[in-house]
Amino acid sequence: MLSFLTDENISPMVAIQVKLKQPDIVIYNIFDWREGKYLKTDDRIILEAALEENLTLVTYDQNSIPERLSQMAADNQQHSGVLFIDKKSIAQHDIGGQAGAIIRYWQKMNSLDWMNVVNYLHPAL
Repeated sequence: MLSFLTDENISPMVAIQVKLKQPDIVIYNIFDWREGKYLKTDDRIILEAALEENLTLVTYDQNSIPERLSQMAADNQQHSGVLFIDKKSIAQHDIGGQAGAIIRYWQKMNSLDWMNVVNYLHPAL
């Protein structure tokens, strides 16, 4: 089952909106998840911790995360998925757009295996 962890680049309000609109979705924001323990933490450590709970990371970070994923693949280390959001497709201040994209994605992809999958969220067309 597809579950999410939003990172520091995404407002905690996104997870709240997702839960209000689609209560079946398991989603955490990094500010509250594990009592905020992973704020300002290296991406690799966050991905390793997310794997423990089968959480797919949702992020705008297309600078450091892809490099971390490449390093993890080279080390034969698994992750439980990453969903990127591009600022050109959904603005960072567009909480409703982000929440809607997560909900639509979950509705389509919930039953798939998310081990080591990387993809992009898209706005409603």
